Amino acid sequence: MLSALVRDNVAPFVPNFIRPWTILKGGASDFTRKIAVDFKVRDYRVKTVESPAELKQVLALRRSVFHYEFAGKWLSLRSDQDVFDVAADHLAIFDEKTGVVAGVYRLIASDFSRSFYSASEFDISHFIGLGGSKLELSRACINRDYRNGIVISLLWRGIAEYAKKAGTDHLFGLSSITTVDVKRIAEIHRYFAEKDLIQDEFGITPRGKYRIDQFEQVFAKTGSVPAASIEAMPPLFKTYIKAGAKICSQPVIDRDFNCADWLTVLDMRAVTAAYDKKYMRD
Repeated sequence: MLSALVRDNVAPFVPNFIRPWTILKGGASDFTRKIAVDFKVRDYRVKTVESPAELKQVLALRRSVFHYEFAGKWLSLRSDQDVFDVAADHLAIFDEKTGVVAGVYRLIASDFSRSFYSASEFDISHFIGLGGSKLELSRACINRDYRNGIVISLLWRGIAEYAKKAGTDHLFGLSSITTVDVKRIAEIHRYFAEKDLIQDEFGITPRGKYRIDQFEQVFAKTGSVPAASIEAMPPLFKTYIKAGAKICSQPVIDRDFNCADWLTVLDMRAVTAAYDKKYMRD
C-alpha cells in the first residue's frame, strides 16, 4: 500500500534533472502524429495520440505495467520513454467516461523510421532490406482494470486501420511471455514448431546478451508439449498468432523485464479469414 502511494503520487513529480536516467534526444515535447486514426466505439475512443500530453499518459501506463508489474519493482523513477518514441505513432484506447488510457501499442512505420526496437534484441537487417512497407508493433500493454476482450479487439481494429493507411506489407515485432526458465521457453518453442508456426526465411538471429546459451541443445531434448500447457500465453500474443503471424526467430531472454521474446512477422497477404472479417473489412 505504501509503495503504491509513493510511486503514484511522488515519483511522477520528481524533477527530470535528478531522475536516474538520461533524457534522450527528442523528448515528448517534440512528438508529432504521423498517421491519424480516430474512431469511437461505445465509451472508448481509439486514436493515434496527437499531443505531448497524450503521449505522457501513454508513457505513464507503460511504466506502470512494465516496471511495476513485469519487472516487479516496488518503486521506479525511470521513465519508459526511449529513443524510438518520437519516431513512432502511439495507438491508444481512451475510456471517455474516466479519461483513463485503457491500452496502448507503439507503431513504427518504415516510411518514417529506419530504426526499430526489435533490432536491439535481434539482427533484422536482412528482413528490413527485403523491401516493402513494414510496421513494427511494440510496447503493447493494457491497464490492469481493462484486461478484457473489448480492449484487445479495439487495439487490433486500430492497428488494422493504421496498417491500411500506411500501405503495410508486413507487421512485425517482439512477442513476449513472462518466463526466464530456459526449459519452459524450449517447451513453448517446441509447441510453435509442432503447430507449424516457425518460419526462418528472413534470416533473423538473436543478438549478444539476449541470446540463450546452448538453446539448440535444450530444445533438442524437449518432447511434445500439450496445448493446455500453453494457456498462459498472453492474449495479445494469441491474437497475433490467430491473425496468421509466424515465429521468425529463436527465443531470447530480456532479463530487464523477466520475459522471453520471439520475433514475430505477419504477412498482410496471409492474414487469416477470421482476422480479415473481424478487423480488416470496413
